[in-house]
Amino acid sequence: MGPVVGDLTTVTFEDLAAALLKLQPPGVIWTQETERRAVELIRGLAVELALFHNRAGVDLMDEADPDTTTEQLEDWERVTGMPRCSAIDLTTMTTQQRRDAVVAQLAAQGGQSAAYYEALAVSLGTTATVTDSAVVFEFTIDTPACTRFRAGTGQAGDPLVEFSDPVGLIFACLMERTKPAHTRINWTGP
Repeated sequence: MGPVVGDLTTVTFEDLAAALLKLQPPGVIWTQETERRAVELIRGLAVELALFHNRAGVDLMDEADPDTTTEQLEDWERVTGMPRCSAIDLTTMTTQQRRDAVVAQLAAQGGQSAAYYEALAVSLGTTATVTDSAVVFEFTIDTPACTRFRAGTGQAGDPLVEFSDPVGLIFACLMERTKPAHTRINWTGP
C-alpha cells in the first residue's frame, strides 16, 4: 500500500493489481503471467480503481477543508457570503488569499479586544495595530493596507480612505462586520 494521508491510504495501481490478481479463482485461464489477456484486463481495471480511490478518498478530504480546497473554493465563498463587500473583486486575488479570506470569515466570531482584531489581520496575511481613540465609541486601526487622503497630494474625487490590496479590503469588511455596532473605526495607514 502507498503512503498514509490522514486516516486514508493512497494506493498505486500496482498495489491494486497485485491484490486483484490474488483474488482470481484457481484454474488454467487464471494465471499470473503478464502476457495473458485476463491479467492485462485486471491491470487496466486496477489503474482506474486506483484513480477512483485516490480521487474519492484523498482529494475529497482536501476539498472538504477550506484551508486546502481548490476545486470547491467558489462553493466555500458562496457559503461564507464572499465577497461581503461589493468593492472586493475576487479575480484580482490569488487562490491562497481567497482561501485565507474564507477561513477568516468562518473563524470570525466578533470581539471587543484589540488582540482579537490584530489576530484577525494576521489570519488574513496583513498587520494592524488597534488602539482606543480619544473620541468616545471610536477606535483607531493602523494598518499598512490602508492609505488616507492627504491634502496637497490628493485630488478632488479621491477616496478619503483606500485599501491598496484585496487583503486589506477584506480585512476592512470583516472589521466593519464584526466590530461592536455602536462603535466607529478610524482607519490610519502609512
